[in-house]
Amino acid sequence: MNDVFGMDARVLRESLRKSQANCDQMVAIYGSLDRRLSALDSTIRPAVVHTDAIGKVSRNIDLALKSADVFLRHFTRIREAEVIIQKGPHEDLQAYLTTIDQLRSLDTSKTFRDDPHVTSHIRILLSEAVLKLEEEFKRLLSAHRENHAPALELTLRNLGFEYKEEIERWPLESLEAIIGTWLYTMRIAVKSLFIGEKQVCRKIFYGIDSLAELCFATAIENSVQLLLSFGYTMVKREWPPEKLFILLDMYKAIHELQSEVEELLAEEACREMRDRASNMILQFARTARISIDEFKKNINEDANNFNILDAPVHPLTSYVINYFGLLGSEYCSTLHLLFDENDSGRQPNRHLVTVMMMILNTLVSNLERKSKKFNEPALSHLFLMNNINHVVNKLRRSSAEDLIDSDWVPRHRKIVQQNANQYLRVAWMPILQTLKIQTGSEGGSAAGSGSGSGISRSAIRERFRAFNSQFEELIQRQSHWTVPDPELRENLRLLVAEAVLPAYGNFIKRNGFFVEGSRNQERFLKFRPEDVQQMIDNLFQGGVSLQPNT
Repeated sequence: MNDVFGMDARVLRESLRKSQANCDQMVAIYGSLDRRLSALDSTIRPAVVHTDAIGKVSRNIDLALKSADVFLRHFTRIREAEVIIQKGPHEDLQAYLTTIDQLRSLDTSKTFRDDPHVTSHIRILLSEAVLKLEEEFKRLLSAHRENHAPALELTLRNLGFEYKEEIERWPLESLEAIIGTWLYTMRIAVKSLFIGEKQVCRKIFYGIDSLAELCFATAIENSVQLLLSFGYTMVKREWPPEKLFILLDMYKAIHELQSEVEELLAEEACREMRDRASNMILQFARTARISIDEFKKNINEDANNFNILDAPVHPLTSYVINYFGLLGSEYCSTLHLLFDENDSGRQPNRHLVTVMMMILNTLVSNLERKSKKFNEPALSHLFLMNNINHVVNKLRRSSAEDLIDSDWVPRHRKIVQQNANQYLRVAWMPILQTLKIQTGSEGGSAAGSGSGSGISRSAIRERFRAFNSQFEELIQRQSHWTVPDPELRENLRLLVAEAVLPAYGNFIKRNGFFVEGSRNQERFLKFRPEDVQQMIDNLFQGGVSLQPNT
């Protein structure tokens, strides 16, 4: 066993020796290789450095070539733009405009920033391009105006409208038909004709809004001028109140078109036309208000003669209230526009109500002055009663009542009744005094009293004669007086009958025996109560016989 281990030790030592030898040999080989690689690196390194330098030069050349290519391409675009600009915009407007945009882009680019000669050339080309563009646009606008403006004017004439300066001197009666045609033409022009022209201009200058606007303004200018000139001629005229309704029709029609006109002429190129159109509407409103003020003035100054032997509804009353009613029924909304458009607050209609109230109150004041011209006080009250009643009834039956204060009609109905009572007092109270007999015992008086009590037959007969005389005279004097309104007429008759018949009947009942059975009974008891009733029932019809039936 020891021999075996001895052999193994020897073998192991031999192997270690050989491994050490091999290791020393490899170290020697690697040392030699390292020396060779160092020598090789010294040899190759200059070549590598030279190759890197060549790469950098190549990259610089590439960059320079790319810059040159950009420069050449821009320069080529400049040359091409120069050719297009020389030809002008009339051949291809879109290409011409694109070229201008490209030149502007080149003018602001970095490519030619350090080359003043190229930059100057670009700017010269731009100036020339803009100048030619302006000339072309002027040519296009002129051509469009020459073709379209006369066509628009011809269309207006075909619609029946043609403005002539001599229209300013025509009487208003001759203008009514032309006014209707003008309003019709205005509607067609605003709602159709001018809108179509605007669309045409936008197609011609598609995408160039400012030029499309200028084209449109140029094309319609003459036509708009003709239409507005007629309107301004109308507002400069003096409009008497009887023609106010025509003026209100014009104002209403153009006011309804106002928003469409403002939208149609919204662009800056149309500003002057838009301002003139807006001002024309304001002038129409002003002229209408002046005409209404003139109407009120005419009412106040009316001094037409009238029949002072009767008290019917005065022509002024009929005219004013019919006029007033027409304003309220047909032109109420227009009047609100005229007076209250700019009003604000809790009572936006107050201005209009104030104006209408002034008209009515001016009429009543004039009627009061007219009533003082009657010689008969009773007729004066009858006149006021008839006329104010006519006004009240007309207002109650029309929408014009909405244009006045709510208490105006009730207040003036009371005034009607007050004048009826005043008529009764002035006209009939004196005759009732003949039926009152002074009683000696009491020192008082009572209608129909005093049957006996020391009153003489002759005194009673004198009372009968006084009543007969005054009654006949009163009936004769009032035979032509009228109360046109049937309801008021019946009420007034009833008022008279209720005052006269009881007093007369009572007087006959108490004192008739003084004259009954005498030879001259008819001289004293001339009218029976039913005769008085019949004659009162025939009052206020004008021209009807008031004598009792036999």
